[in-house]
Amino acid sequence: MAITRDKIIDFKNYMVNERHDQRIKEQMLDQEYLENRYPLKLIKKVDYQMRSNFATRMINGVTQQVISKLPKIYFTPKSDSETEMKVVKNLSILTNSWVKKLLEYPASPFEQNFKRICGRGELWIYTPHNSFLANYDGDWRKDYPNLMPVEWIFYDPMVVFADPSEEINGQPKRVVVWYKRTVGDIKAHYPKWTGASKKSDKNP
Repeated sequence: MAITRDKIIDFKNYMVNERHDQRIKEQMLDQEYLENRYPLKLIKKVDYQMRSNFATRMINGVTQQVISKLPKIYFTPKSDSETEMKVVKNLSILTNSWVKKLLEYPASPFEQNFKRICGRGELWIYTPHNSFLANYDGDWRKDYPNLMPVEWIFYDPMVVFADPSEEINGQPKRVVVWYKRTVGDIKAHYPKWTGASKKSDKNP
């Protein structure tokens, strides 16, 4: 039985307003330090206030030391058999080609996600199927060899609300991703959507 719209809304309200309420407040407080907006309660005069930007400089410094400019993926074979060695080689070639594609992003996702772990304390990566390739009739491996079969979506943890009581092997069964989007953005991604008509309207 499919879940109803009302149940989805109730679940969202519970996860956002109750279950994760304290976590979001803590992450918002952490963000104030990252953006150098934290209050200086003991120093009242603005002229004497000085913020060191230490939190951001510390995270940036650690990121530069830990994250390589050209990351590599390695696999350890389970045995010395010829078949296993061939599988490991093919996996290495495939995944490292994906790494090169990810490095073509305007900002390195490896650096940005490491900073997100340090700043938010968690990281969420969503990898749905590439919708174009999933609906492609031909052999995309030949026609589009440079495309990846999955898409990489890096959500800010502050818009992700997972139910920890339903985790299986560390993977939550239900996750709410909640944030406001413009009507034009929604229509571009979901052409059959028949919601608000004004472009200025926003809908979660």
